[in-house]
Amino acid sequence: MMMNPAIERPGEAYFRMRGWTPIPLYAAIIFLPGRDPRVLACLIGGLSVLLLGCLFRFWAIRFIGHRARTHSQKTRPLVESGPYAAMRNPLYVANILIAAGFTAGSGLLWYAPTLALLLLIHYHLVVLCEERGLRERHGAAYDAYCSRVPRWLPNFFRGNVWVRGAFPLGECLYRERSGIVGVTAGLLAMTAWVFWKAAIFE
Repeated sequence: MMMNPAIERPGEAYFRMRGWTPIPLYAAIIFLPGRDPRVLACLIGGLSVLLLGCLFRFWAIRFIGHRARTHSQKTRPLVESGPYAAMRNPLYVANILIAAGFTAGSGLLWYAPTLALLLLIHYHLVVLCEERGLRERHGAAYDAYCSRVPRWLPNFFRGNVWVRGAFPLGECLYRERSGIVGVTAGLLAMTAWVFWKAAIFE
């Protein structure tokens, strides 16, 4: 008896909604209490982590291009160079760093590691869905890739890591335009909030 595809593959819906699922975790940054009074130190530290995440994400985009935003786990290509030679999920790690940087920068030092852990759990579920589709599409080639490259813990000393990206810089900037606008708006809002708090407590 054939199963309904919606029942047989519940992970596909979760994968398609992977960008929306953690929104409540991000929204909590606005409302949660317990902010550290060292506003300037938090801002500098948070910006450092956020910048690291943005650079890491952009590095990954140079190798996967517009295909990073696919809505099906079966259509993502098998990329084996650049950050994808060091770890299998650099984009998700970059997103975690960006979110943790925003959180720390807003003074919620206690929530930054909590959010990072919750996002890691979320992305791990996404990856389990994604890996099934990649294995169906690429077969033995994907199994061999998984045997060489770790899922989460990077190894930057492997061959084929420090090579030129396949996609031009301008194209990557264009493809990431919505993310750039979002991060810029978030940075401006966070910086304005931090300096407003600093002025209140002077």
